[in-house]
Amino acid sequence: MSSTSVRDGLVASLREVLRAHGRPLLQHEATTKLMLSRAVTKKKRQEMLALFFRSVFAEVRLRF
Repeated sequence: MSSTSVRDGLVASLREVLRAHGRPLLQHEATTKLMLSRAVTKKKRQEMLALFFRSVFAEVRLRF
């Protein structure tokens, strides 16, 4: 059994579950290269979290 047929079976099952709950399945196809280019690296994620926490702590400090 190929990974494509396994994926197709999973998508079909997911589509049925969503249909039973009145929700659509939104699918977007992309190449591996495109997905990797859009991926957030561990380093970038850490930078984003650090920026978030700095701004939250700065806001908290201003309130007290």
